[in-house]
Amino acid sequence: MHDSWFRDYVLLAFRLDKALRAISEHSPFVDYYYGPPEWRARVAAEALAPAPELLHQALDLAEAVSRLELEPQRAAFLSKQVLAMQTVCQKLCGETFTLEEELQRCFDIRPSRTSEALFEQTWAQAEETLPGTGDIQKRIEALEQHVTLPPERAEQMVDLLGYALAETRRRTRTFLELPVDETITIQATRGQRWMANNLFQGHARSKLDLNIDLFTYARALLTLAGHEGYPGHHTECTLKEQRLYRERGYLEQAIGLLISPQMVISEGIATLAASMLFSPEEESQWLAEHMYPRAGLAVSPEEARWISPAYTLYTPVRRNAALLLHEGRSEKEVLEYLQQYLRVSAKEAEQILAYLQRPFRERYIFTYAAGAELMRPWLQGTNRHNVLARFLTEPITPSALLG
Repeated sequence: MHDSWFRDYVLLAFRLDKALRAISEHSPFVDYYYGPPEWRARVAAEALAPAPELLHQALDLAEAVSRLELEPQRAAFLSKQVLAMQTVCQKLCGETFTLEEELQRCFDIRPSRTSEALFEQTWAQAEETLPGTGDIQKRIEALEQHVTLPPERAEQMVDLLGYALAETRRRTRTFLELPVDETITIQATRGQRWMANNLFQGHARSKLDLNIDLFTYARALLTLAGHEGYPGHHTECTLKEQRLYRERGYLEQAIGLLISPQMVISEGIATLAASMLFSPEEESQWLAEHMYPRAGLAVSPEEARWISPAYTLYTPVRRNAALLLHEGRSEKEVLEYLQQYLRVSAKEAEQILAYLQRPFRERYIFTYAAGAELMRPWLQGTNRHNVLARFLTEPITPSALLG
């Protein structure tokens, strides 16, 4: 019974992926997969399944999961994963949910909002140390330009990211044992809505696509390397493949469901990943000593020390913007909100808005902030690396972190 249930779990995931991709190419349901290839091939050869049939399959999975007699932590994980799948099926059938219901059912979290007063206070404090004189916005733009590669040298970002990944890997290996053959391959891409995307391929290998249309900002390279690589997405997938899938036979770990509690844990780890390796001051110093010279960027010591609040506000501001859209605010209002609190250009605000409006993925933005807020209290103090190791190797659910 076990193997057939897990087969049906994977089959339904791929059927939902096919259904959502038929609605929008920007709305996949499956993130990665390295399990039995014949299961994916079976769904690829099928016709698109009707939504009621998908819902029937999800209900069958939910009804049977309690009979699998699994370890309590694994059973809780799978029950919540299946509830998310069931909810997506119900939405495909035309059922609607409140924001609170959808976030709880799909991601095992509750909605929250960050006060704009915090954004304003953060910017006010940062602007006191902003180098230069004159118009604040122009000073910010000039400084950001100094730590950004010009478009004609965008391809160099692949080398720079590889250099950043090597440093985050070195630091991660001081407290985590990784497979000796794990690797990340970086590839430049263009024309995407996202800045970077890590695709885990199994056997401790990842392919990291870097959108050099959007990402030429050298200051964020360590944060990106931590988020997508070490100890972020690649590290989590690598360790769960090794510890859960290969050593313990947890077949469900071979597939990543983008609309599920699994992603709250994953994005929470990734969002906090760089802070597990560097303090903000250490990060600025490393960039000034190693990255900017390698990139050929002339950055003064004052510019190297200044950290834009957009660095830390990026996640909560985007979540608030998603809430504004949910409340029915106009696109114009949301674009102005993003520009006001992130100090980004109109073009960048439009790119963020497009990301927030992907069909069936409108709520995904909540995974970053919710995951980080749930995990941050656990990842404090001298024991934080041991706790992080648990998050990287156990099937934890978001609500389990509230206790």
